[in-house]
Amino acid sequence: RGFQRCLVLGDIPLCGIHRQVVFVHQAHLISPRVSAACGASLKFVVMRWVFRRNLSYVRTVVVQTGAMRDQMIDSYPELENRVAVIPQPAPNGFHARRDTPRPPKAERLTLFYPAVGYPHKNHALLRHMDAIRKGSRGVEVVVTLSGTEHSSLALPSSWVRNVGRLDATACLAAYQETDALFCPSLLESYGLPLVEAMTLGLPVVCANLPY
Repeated sequence: RGFQRCLVLGDIPLCGIHRQVVFVHQAHLISPRVSAACGASLKFVVMRWVFRRNLSYVRTVVVQTGAMRDQMIDSYPELENRVAVIPQPAPNGFHARRDTPRPPKAERLTLFYPAVGYPHKNHALLRHMDAIRKGSRGVEVVVTLSGTEHSSLALPSSWVRNVGRLDATACLAAYQETDALFCPSLLESYGLPLVEAMTLGLPVVCANLPY
């Protein structure tokens, strides 16, 4: 108590401290009625309840995109005129834009999807795609899953290649070897791979969603 202004970096406003500025990165704070992809687990239900309960202490919520701002206001109308957008730049090293697309390999087009195996990242789409493919030639999708995630998702091995979790240097190298970013995610608060790919001048194949 006694704070005139408090900066909260952990998504959830604190109780009893007035005029807080809260940085929100957690997309699952969006209401399920606004985005059906939002988690329905007890964890996210409780997070949304606490977030709404403590909004009276919030002066400003900071998000990273206009889409996230709009979805937060749709979820919590009391935030109208209290949401600021401060975008995050691409990491260091992601500023060497390619002036011309890399010529694709003759045998197949390579798409890169750097994402962990959360359900809303929609890796399951790759299984559905496999069911309607007329063969495994033509496209390769490179994913970055842990061994456990990769095993549980049971992705088609003929055209989906898992390279495991990558550090920043290895991720940048993978971008340089790909033809386009693939992003079928159902929910994003920001979507750093989208910014990384656009910074590098890569084409983007993504879901037709507000993010």
